[in-house]
Amino acid sequence: MIHDDNPFSVPASDRDPVRRLRGRLAAPVTIVTAGFGEGRTGLTVSSLMIADGEPGRLLFLCGRNADLGDVIATSGGFVAHVLGIGDEWMADRFAGIRPSPGGLFADLDVTDGAYGPVISTVATRAECSLSALT
Repeated sequence: MIHDDNPFSVPASDRDPVRRLRGRLAAPVTIVTAGFGEGRTGLTVSSLMIADGEPGRLLFLCGRNADLGDVIATSGGFVAHVLGIGDEWMADRFAGIRPSPGGLFADLDVTDGAYGPVISTVATRAECSLSALT
């Protein structure tokens, strides 16, 4: 039997934010940023997973040679920005394959959020706090 109710009738504000973020990761390329002020850093990350639960979790892989892991451990948080069509240049910049005179964040509209640098032109993002997996 086909039901008559609308599966999208729940207002966006009442929808589960973890589930909404995961739904936008069909083929994700993300930039993960961390740190504040002069200590800002970021990295292009494509190995990322969203896990349901209370709280929801965002997990990603970061190489040992990347500064990002150390900065996250020190600051206690990070921001995962989900890139879209037309953001390839930004992915290349944070992957270190496109030159960026002035640093990773040069010419970007960036503010220091509670968990790290927020790139305002990337609308889909998650601000995350670091937690130990138990």
